[in-house]
Amino acid sequence: MELIIRKITFADFDEITELYVETYKKEPWYENWEKEFAKEKVKNAIENSHAENYCISKNNIIIGVMLAYRFYYINKIDLYIEDFFVEYSTQKKGIGKYFLENIEKEMKQKNFSSMVLLTKKAFPSEFFYTKNGFGTSTDMILMYKEIQ
Repeated sequence: MELIIRKITFADFDEITELYVETYKKEPWYENWEKEFAKEKVKNAIENSHAENYCISKNNIIIGVMLAYRFYYINKIDLYIEDFFVEYSTQKKGIGKYFLENIEKEMKQKNFSSMVLLTKKAFPSEFFYTKNGFGTSTDMILMYKEIQ
């Protein structure tokens, strides 16, 4: 199995949008994204001037995606990961781990300081990221306010 990791281009837009909708529809998320909203999310990520978006493909078919961007803070650059997912039938086969490891190597070469993301507590994604070296911040918390 030859896996190829590369930067995303706008030519990947439709394929990534479809994969996004189909992947998040299944466990553990069970999210029903309207295609138009998913299109806007993917389009926004691709058009972001600070984008660091990558995909992983097998046999020229995209099976995983990372939508992320560079965040500059004082004298460092962090990678903020908005979405990281692997197509449902290829999950739990080491592809996500392989993808993430290679992204980390790429970011190290680009002199990034850290990778940052949000995920749900006690969710399979939390366990995946913990297993792959992520931890919680001791000096930062997520603050949230719903708009009424």
